[in-house]
Amino acid sequence: MEFIKPHKGAVLVYDPFKKEVKLRPFPFLKIFVLTLNPDNKLIKSAKGHMVDASDIGALLKTVKMLQERGETEILGDSNVEGWPAMLVSVKGKGDFTVDDNIHNYLLWFDKTTLLPIKASAYDMKGELVEEVLMNDLEINVEFAEGFFEL
Repeated sequence: MEFIKPHKGAVLVYDPFKKEVKLRPFPFLKIFVLTLNPDNKLIKSAKGHMVDASDIGALLKTVKMLQERGETEILGDSNVEGWPAMLVSVKGKGDFTVDDNIHNYLLWFDKTTLLPIKASAYDMKGELVEEVLMNDLEINVEFAEGFFEL
């Protein structure tokens, strides 16, 4: 992951085989890399999300929970940085939320793979809580030895 906010340029790599995280907090200091456990408070979100549960599967599981107590609407064709996409809204009924305060997701699904390439989460007031852009998404990738090293 490369961060845009709040620490622009910071890079975080999770190695699922070693179950460890490599964090380069400063893009200009390539040699400075921290090795952390996935549950380290430095890399846990304010809502307690951990990097080892921040994949597309975890996102879709949360969206499904919202969908089960809400409504889904296909908003139509769109694009994300030039990628053809289908825009979908999943909104909780009444005051139902998931992950403490997410009431609505806007999801952009790649028209070829049908995987989400962008997800925006909103609270009850319609304020943006979190946004994830997966603009370098690749599928069926084989990982070479050392792939998860910074």
